[in-house]
Amino acid sequence: MHKQNIPNHNGVFLTKRFTKITYFLSGVACFAGTLIYFREPSFIIRIGTSQWHTNELNWFIPLLIGSYLLGNVYLQIMIQLRKILQARLYNTIQMVIFGGIAIYIASLIAPDLLFSGQHNFHLFTTAWQNQTPIYLAVMSFAKLLLLTICLNTGWIGGDIFPVIFAATAQGFAIGTIIPNLDHTYVAVVVAIGMASAILESPMLVGSLMAIFFAPLNLVPIILIATILLMEVRSIQKRYTKYIPTVFDQMQK
Repeated sequence: MHKQNIPNHNGVFLTKRFTKITYFLSGVACFAGTLIYFREPSFIIRIGTSQWHTNELNWFIPLLIGSYLLGNVYLQIMIQLRKILQARLYNTIQMVIFGGIAIYIASLIAPDLLFSGQHNFHLFTTAWQNQTPIYLAVMSFAKLLLLTICLNTGWIGGDIFPVIFAATAQGFAIGTIIPNLDHTYVAVVVAIGMASAILESPMLVGSLMAIFFAPLNLVPIILIATILLMEVRSIQKRYTKYIPTVFDQMQK
């Protein structure tokens, strides 16, 4: 029998995207089951409440696309910083010392920038709730710079939650300067756009925002934003050549 005569098997697991979604949901289910069974404290930290209205949907596309473009700008800055570190630091001792100094300075000036970021989401409803847009934007940028330094000087750690934390801080910074818009709504949309660009994975970012951080009444917005950005990423990958990012360093 020739190959062309063999019936096609269009099973659902032949679809790469469906396979990724299945694995991701299975992982989330196992993780949640483990927390419940061993009675561990919840990882869910909601970043406030939202009273968004349908008229605010007029801002949805501009905020989403604008934040996605901003995320790409930040990603390029992080890549350039990585190149500088690789060109100036020649051995492991130099890298570790430089990274340690950066962490030490951050601990003195802005200790909230330390650690993964996942445990610091409570800041958006406590200490950072009344901070100025400039402060939030600076903290967002500084978090990404510190993350880039740590990942490329041997201080290996997570990258997903720090990026989402920085993107959320940027979202609240933008939300405070746009009048008559729900701040949490703006923060969530901007966070999804910016973090999706930096991490290059809208599905991952959207899923984590919906499960762990965003108010439940914003889940439909997150779903739409995630689907749109997945299509944008698909088009982007089709017409652009892949460039190693700061996160590829972790695999070397």
